[in-house]
Amino acid sequence: MKPNSARFFTALAVSISFVAPVSAQQQKSSKEIIQKKKVETDKDRVEPTRLPSREIQKSRVVVPKKPARKHIRWALPTDDRNEVDFHAVLTQSTRTKGFSIEYFDDTRRREIEAAITCFKDNRRDEGYGHWLRFVASLDTFDKPVDLEPIVYHVLREGCLRQDPNVLFHAERLERAQGDLENLSEYWEDLVRINRQCDEPGNLCIDAVDRKLADEIEIVRQERDLAQARVHVAQRALERAQMTGTGEVTRSVDTFYAVAQEITRRTEIVLFADTD
Repeated sequence: MKPNSARFFTALAVSISFVAPVSAQQQKSSKEIIQKKKVETDKDRVEPTRLPSREIQKSRVVVPKKPARKHIRWALPTDDRNEVDFHAVLTQSTRTKGFSIEYFDDTRRREIEAAITCFKDNRRDEGYGHWLRFVASLDTFDKPVDLEPIVYHVLREGCLRQDPNVLFHAERLERAQGDLENLSEYWEDLVRINRQCDEPGNLCIDAVDRKLADEIEIVRQERDLAQARVHVAQRALERAQMTGTGEVTRSVDTFYAVAQEITRRTEIVLFADTD
């Protein structure tokens, strides 16, 4: 959910309306407004949902700083310990943008498609073989490659697609997180512009200043609602990943196992020539 252009340009209009010094009383008024509207960053932070307990111990894969091949980008989402966050990998695997298989030649495309087919059929070792042949072939590829969206594509089509319920809730969470991120960025832009009004030598036109304060409050409320939707979507995805007996569903178990093994084997290939 992107803020509409009319609202954003109204806020930006403030940046060209600085014409004369403001009084100390005007500066104090603006500061009081923004202080009332400000919400602490720590309060807004959405904690990542943990994997089911028996998966947490299996997901301690540390992400190296950079691959040996400079034209290859390898960066999966990580937690605060610099370990791959496989729950985030599951959510982001719902993304359909950022990768087109047509970017590669026929040989490399066939390896990707073969890996997906093997994972669908639960022929994991064969699938890993096709995936690693694709990764190894990138040494001679003459264009930059970002492996992250390709991994998402393989995991989505090879694993998530087999469980429509989990895929639905993962997509729902991805959309909710995107909405929250956009609103948070917009709110921060408004706050930044409002602070500029408080700087000595700057003056916001009163009418625009009032509209800006109103917009900050509206966006804050919308952002709070978006944050609540993220939490609801997180809980729904957690429930979708579990069976009635509290076990991880077979498709989710397969997803995490494949994601972890692809990560491990890919790093062996990419970093084979590094110390």
